[in-house]
Order: sequence, then C-alpha cells, then structure tokens
Amino acid sequence: MKKVLMAVAGVLLMFALAACGGNDSADSIDGFDPDNRSVVEIEFWHAMTGAHEEGIQRIIDAFHAQNPYVRVNAMFQGNYGQLSNQIMLNDLANNLPHIAQATVSDVTRYMVDGMILSLNMFMNDPNVGISQAELNDIGAGFRATSVFDGEWYSLPFSKSVRVLFYNRDMFNAAGVAVPGTWAELLVAAEALTNEDEGIVGFSFENAHDMEFVAKLFQLGGTYLDEDTNETVFASQAGIDAMRFVMDLINSPYGRTAGADGFNSGVFGRGDIAMYIGSSAGLPHVTGAVADTFDWGVAPTPSTNGNRAVEFAGNDLVLFDNSNHSLEERIGAWEFMAFTLRPEIAAQWAIDSGYVPVTYAAAELPMFQNFLAANPRAAAATYSLPYGFFRTRHVQGGAVRTILMEEMDEIRFEITTIEAGMARAQQRANEELARGR
Repeated sequence: MKKVLMAVAGVLLMFALAACGGNDSADSIDGFDPDNRSVVEIEFWHAMTGAHEEGIQRIIDAFHAQNPYVRVNAMFQGNYGQLSNQIMLNDLANNLPHIAQATVSDVTRYMVDGMILSLNMFMNDPNVGISQAELNDIGAGFRATSVFDGEWYSLPFSKSVRVLFYNRDMFNAAGVAVPGTWAELLVAAEALTNEDEGIVGFSFENAHDMEFVAKLFQLGGTYLDEDTNETVFASQAGIDAMRFVMDLINSPYGRTAGADGFNSGVFGRGDIAMYIGSSAGLPHVTGAVADTFDWGVAPTPSTNGNRAVEFAGNDLVLFDNSNHSLEERIGAWEFMAFTLRPEIAAQWAIDSGYVPVTYAAAELPMFQNFLAANPRAAAATYSLPYGFFRTRHVQGGAVRTILMEEMDEIRFEITTIEAGMARAQQRANEELARGR
C-alpha cells in the first residue's frame, strides 16, 4: 500500500518539492497556556450527506471523547458549490466558520485572498503540533496541493478517485466481461443496452468533464500549461477525447445522470448497467442497490495502455476570522490534526469510500482487513498511482465552469466539437489573463 501511495508523488512535482520544506519554520503559538483552558465551540462547515455526514459525526464524537475543551459543531452547507458560495458571502460579513472543507482550487483562492491561516505555527507548537514524520506520512501527491512556498494552508481530508460501478448480474446474463479499456467499454455498453426494458449500457455522471480530462491525459494531451498560465485542451488530443465522450453520450447505449443528479439512484433502479463515478459514491450505491442485485467496482478504463484518473475531493482549512479567539483557533487546529491520526483516517476511508490520505492509515490492519472483506473498495486504491490533479490554479473552478458550458453546447449540437473546444479554450484563457 505504501508503494501505491508513494506513486502519487509524481503528481504536480513542482508543488511536491515545495511541500518538502513543510514543518521546519520557527513559528509557534505565543500566549497559549495548555494548562489553563476554557471550553470553546468550533463551527465546521461541510458538504457531506447521508453516510458521509454520519462518518463526520463519528470523527467528531471520537474527538470529543479525547478533547474535553473543544466542542465541534458540524454544519451542512449544501453541495460543494453552495458551500464555496456560502464561504465567500460570509467572508464579506466577517462571519466565517472556524474550519471548512475546501476544494484544491478553493484553497488557492482563499490563500490568495488572505482568508485562511497558515498552519505552520500550529504544526510547530510543542503542545498541539505534529511532527515532520507525521507530515511526511501524508501521501505526497495530497501533500503537494496543501503547501505554498513552504507554508501549509490546508490538510487533506476527503480525497477520491473515479471508479467504474457495474451490475454484475447484467454482465453475467449478457456474457460480457468487465471492460479494462474504453474500446472494450463501448462494446460492453452496446451489448448491455436493452431498449425494450429501458436499460442503457453506460452512463456518465453529469460532471463528465472529469472523464474528458482523463481521456485527454491518456491521449497525451495537457489541460493547463503551468508555465504559460494558459489552457491547451483544444489540441488534437482534446478534440479526440471530446469526440469520444460526446459520441458515447449521444449514442443509444450512453447517457448521463440527468435530472437524477447522480447515478447511484439510476444504477440502483437497474436503469443502467454501469457508470463511472466517485469512489466516495460507494455508500450511496450500497444504499441504492440494497440486496436487489449483485454489483462490483473496477478501475476506470485505459487507452492504449495509458491510465489516468482524476483526484477529487476536499481539504480542511482554518479561516482567519477576527471574531475567533486564539483558543478557538487552536481548538479548530486540534480537530484538523485529529483527522490525520491513522485510526481516524482509516475509519473515515472505510465509512466514506474516500481513499486514505496517509501511509499509516492505509497500512493499518483494520483497513487492510476491510479491503479483504470488501473488494469493491479495492478499485480506488489500485487507481492511486494513476491519479492526477487537474490544477490547483486559483481560477481552476472558473475554467472548469467554462469548459462544462461549452460541453453542453457541443452535446446538444448547438456548436461543433472543434468550435466549442476552441471557444472554451479562448474563454478560459481570457479568464486566466484577467486574474481576479
């Protein structure tokens, strides 16, 4: 498992090099007396529902059992986009929570805008800090997106990869093997489609830009050139990747989640034979399927032997709100650090379908035993060496929105693939040039 996680180190190498500096500053917390503490309440904003929200509450309960001076109140704020919007609105009103989940690009935005605190002084404090060994235990690729010029601004928390969910009963009935390549997936999707019964062979999630980018990388393309600060996805590789995605969506044996929002319910009803979605969807699929049919999880398809799967998910950040006392900030940090404890990170991965963010968590017998008893969870772990972060650019979210808008235009044949891709790249680069 450690070898698997260490393979992530190749992701965003220049950021990983910056992360190596980590915890070597002389920062510490002045004015903190660990022997004279009062009880503080901490607000934690998140976007988790169902089993994920229950998993967060289990972490909080475990934290409370060991930390009598800190009470954490978890507050659901909607989906990731709504959570981000709430944070920006409350920043204007100086009413930010203590901590929250934040996407990789949101971490960058909050850092640039001075909304979040550097974690270095907390990490280095002799009373509440964590060691360099504990920092090094974080998967290198995840570590890379938390550090800016040697300063830590986030801790990885809920990290996922894409996986293929498939209805094993349908596959067996049709005599179809689980696809390992996109070409095999096309053949399987056609064979599994049954128009009379309303069954579609394959479905993308509505966020199918992630599969476009994975296919782009598998074809040797690039999404955003960090050196020139320009998107370059409208290359021939990008056009080919987009054509593949659109041809599949618009075929009789392809679709998206559509009005359902996510495919877990569609899959559970038996309306689709397979789909690609987040590994964090495991608890949702388990609930949707119940015991109605047998199903499995496999790695996402490759192209010409090339694998690539996008990392997604969130970090935890600590906000710089003048209304928060020093003791509140320390308590919030203690909760953040608590989530990195091997047994906590492992249990969170078990509960949620997210991947372990530390080597120690992945190696714990409790997690290894879980994988042995739950092979559906193994596909995400297998995919870790092939994972990539699209970008941590501050405008990453805006660029993604532009791309998805143009993908809708292409899908509904309002424009051609070539024209839509060119316009998406132009709009994205104009957005990047404007900055913030």
